[in-house]
Amino acid sequence: MIVTKIRSGTVTITDETVQLNTSPLGALKRLHEQNILIVPFLIVIMVLAVDTSMSDSSPIQYLGKFVVIFAISAITFEYIYKYIGNSIKNASEIPRNSINHIEYTTGSKLLAPKLYIVVEKEKKTKKRPVFLSLQSLGGDQELKNAIEAFEEAGIAIVPADETPDENS
Repeated sequence: MIVTKIRSGTVTITDETVQLNTSPLGALKRLHEQNILIVPFLIVIMVLAVDTSMSDSSPIQYLGKFVVIFAISAITFEYIYKYIGNSIKNASEIPRNSINHIEYTTGSKLLAPKLYIVVEKEKKTKKRPVFLSLQSLGGDQELKNAIEAFEEAGIAIVPADETPDENS
């Protein structure tokens, strides 16, 4: 078993799986980074909820606002469920036999390095992003340690710009 530190937790590589142990806040942040449209929906829901609770509305107006809040909430959660439910993008455990290879980006002063676990699932190639710390906060060392850990485990790891193009 090989364990390496990442920005919001650890990556554990066993003989059967790669486990990503991140905090719940890390999972929410990853969800936000994957789908920026969530924020406007949640803001509208909060504004309507506050407006409803603070206004002296008749029961009909109160019911109407409740229906609008419920509808917007349902649409929002229906929309984001595909991102949070059973998706490789937020998987916390990935079987090693489904991993094709690992890609990485080195980042820059403003962008943190990232790992992408490339998985063959349902005859499609999917990527699980793994975010590392900014370079100024030790991201280069995290990347170096992750590269060494995956190489030691026998999983191919390559720079993202050097991966073979499927169309060529």
